[in-house]
Amino acid sequence: MDVDSPAITTTTSAAGPAPQPFWHPSDPIAASPGKLRLPLSGYVDRVGGCLLGKMCGDVLGAGVEGWAHQDVQLSNPEGLTDFLHTERGFGCYTDDTQMAIALARSLVACGGRVDDVHAARCYVQEYQQFRGYGATAYKIMSTIQRCGIDSESIRTIGTTYIPDGSFGNGGAMRIAPLGLVYRHAPPEVLRKAVAAALRCTHVHPVAVDGAFVIALGIAYLVEREPPAGAAAADYAPAGAAAADYAPAGAAAVAASGSGDSEPQVTSTEAMAAAGNVVHDARDGVVLPKAEAEESVAAASTAPPKKVATPLGLLDYLLSHSSLLETEGMVQKLKTVQTALVQAPHQFKGPNETWSQYFASPRWAEELRLQAEVSEPFQIRADDAAAAALSALCCHWGQPEDAVVAAVHYGGDTDTVAAITGALVGALHGTRWLPTRWYDNLENGASGRDEVLQLAIKLAEYDIRT
Repeated sequence: MDVDSPAITTTTSAAGPAPQPFWHPSDPIAASPGKLRLPLSGYVDRVGGCLLGKMCGDVLGAGVEGWAHQDVQLSNPEGLTDFLHTERGFGCYTDDTQMAIALARSLVACGGRVDDVHAARCYVQEYQQFRGYGATAYKIMSTIQRCGIDSESIRTIGTTYIPDGSFGNGGAMRIAPLGLVYRHAPPEVLRKAVAAALRCTHVHPVAVDGAFVIALGIAYLVEREPPAGAAAADYAPAGAAAADYAPAGAAAVAASGSGDSEPQVTSTEAMAAAGNVVHDARDGVVLPKAEAEESVAAASTAPPKKVATPLGLLDYLLSHSSLLETEGMVQKLKTVQTALVQAPHQFKGPNETWSQYFASPRWAEELRLQAEVSEPFQIRADDAAAAALSALCCHWGQPEDAVVAAVHYGGDTDTVAAITGALVGALHGTRWLPTRWYDNLENGASGRDEVLQLAIKLAEYDIRT
């Protein structure tokens, strides 16, 4: 045992008390039967959206894992938009979410920093075979359970069963929490942290590249504003004003184009006096009036947050391609970028049904892009990363549609949809989540409520060096 490795702690155990909700039971959880509105705001809401989005995408895709895209569509001509029963149980997540939870626990226990040995121990402690782990992951988890892991053995365990290490998507599927915590770190620091988080299971350059691209994408998205317009309308329940359900600061954000554009935050938007308190539109929080006045003064001098755009994201990822070890990952990013530049239209309209979209040439274009960037079963990390980024970018202002589309690509549906859910959640927070998904997520130990509590703890950390 590495005595320098922090002790593993968990928030619950089989014999311990059930996790308590972090909001008061009388508080409304959802604003309507359609879209979710949790009492979170600002960056914490983004972290919660990232982890819950991952969980929802994982559960939605789990029921058709391994299916060809034609079969998914044939069985769900109106779109697979509701969870299915699986052998794990209705609403239960897979290894994709479980390993992300384990990594998040390790980051919290280690003060936000990656400790490769501690992360490996957390993976094993959280590990449940019925979640659907692959054969190599099962062998590695079993070896660590039997023999333990320390600073010496972790150097070689990743190549014990596969001489060059696994190039699979098991690293990309778990890496989102690290992208959140290291969002302000230099990309080369993030790259080293990704490699450390994957060291016990995935050391192949393809695996590290795929995970690094997703972590870098999470860092980009969580630090920028979502687009105004389509996303804001998508949050609003029928009959409600879209602005009341827009993401924090969305009213101050200009419509997005290619690259990043800058929103303007005015004192009118930041301060709407109501007695002795005001609402700060930039953060979505209620502040004492004096504190809000200081906040407005700071807003006039602080650089405004930029708006995230699909091409801005691809430009950002490709600007750091020198840190990628494989040309395949670079080419896949360029392929997605080219498809976005050449597409003269929105892929799926916000009011278009899935059956209409499936019959359109735009869906055929989307599937052709998938065929260009990945094999039918996206086991390779670069394939899974490219597929998830494609779903995100093709359905940019419609986060739920991005997750549904990821499932309809077929193949490793739970993994690609889980990664997509993490990406859209990092950008849009929690309010896009359908209540029919949220309400049906498993909620025992390491379930929905506990993951939300973990998100709040994770949001405390900001590693910069």
